[in-house]
Amino acid sequence: MSHSENQQTQSLESYKGSAIILISGNSGPEPLQTVLNILSEYSLKVVDQQKICMAGRLIGAVQIHFDPVHADAIESELFSAMKPLGLDVALEIL
Repeated sequence: MSHSENQQTQSLESYKGSAIILISGNSGPEPLQTVLNILSEYSLKVVDQQKICMAGRLIGAVQIHFDPVHADAIESELFSAMKPLGLDVALEIL
């Protein structure tokens, strides 16, 4: 195993869980970017992100590796940011 592969493995091992963040509601000016901005304040890894915009509605998902100890804080901060935009958000630990 190379040094960089070893570092990456150690880095991923520091995350104790994974979750999916689901967003739905009115499509607006980049709500997914708002989610990513909030997540950037935490020590986590964004694994994947997807969104569907149709007929003025948004369904988005972001998969993360993170420490589940921070789940309530992340979900609360996301809820506070998304509610005024008319969006529902949930964090589901996998």
